Amino acid sequence: MFNIRILRKEYNQSEKYVLGQITIGRFKEKFSTGLSLWTMEDYEVHWCEAIEHLMQSNISKSMLITSITDPRDSDFLFCWPLYRDGDLVRIQNHMLFYEHIQGEFSLGNIFDVVPERVTLCEDGDPVSEWKCTVKDLRKYLHRIKGRLRAG
Repeated sequence: MFNIRILRKEYNQSEKYVLGQITIGRFKEKFSTGLSLWTMEDYEVHWCEAIEHLMQSNISKSMLITSITDPRDSDFLFCWPLYRDGDLVRIQNHMLFYEHIQGEFSLGNIFDVVPERVTLCEDGDPVSEWKCTVKDLRKYLHRIKGRLRAG
């Protein structure tokens, strides 16, 4: 099971953020999504594009951005990189610092800046990672695209 969504009822208008939630199997985590650059719908469209990007035959990585602000006004974004290995997809949670990105970051090259998969932290501990299948991601795409068309 895979799902990522905005919890619309948990919108904080004065601080311009909304809560979202990612579900990977039995794991669930809420996250704060900034709305200063993207709307709730922009995030949902991006998530579809990110998963569709990963479904291409020669692509092995993509990322789901869960909070982004104007790079001129901040140092980082929050994302969940996706690393495909055949029918298995490994998912990690990252804070991606713009200064660590090779080349210049822009909204037009989002999928070019996905970090390489790292499995160990600097101290040698394993990086937290969750797994789902390509089939799980395709089911998500089918659900979300139907909802986006209807809504």
